[in-house]
Amino acid sequence: MPLQSFFIPYTFGRQDFQFFPPELAELQERELAVHKRLNGIPATAREPQGPEDTPEKLEEERLAAQEFIDTGMSCASTYICG
Repeated sequence: MPLQSFFIPYTFGRQDFQFFPPELAELQERELAVHKRLNGIPATAREPQGPEDTPEKLEEERLAAQEFIDTGMSCASTYICG
C-alpha cells in the first residue's frame, strides 16, 4: 500500500466568530481534494434540497467537484513548485 494512502488532511473546526482568514477554507478544500484523489474517493452528488435541484443540475455540480478533485494540487506542492 503506498504511503500516500495514510495521509489524512487535518481540518480546523471553523466557526464564523473565530475570524480565520478566508484563505484557510480554500487551503483545506484543496488538501481534502488531494486526499480524495490519492485514495480514489470520487465526488458524490448532494441530496436535492428543493424543486430547483434537478438531476441534471446535481450531476453538473458533481462533475465540477470531480474536476476539482482530479486537477487539485496540494498546498505543499504549491510551495515547492512555485
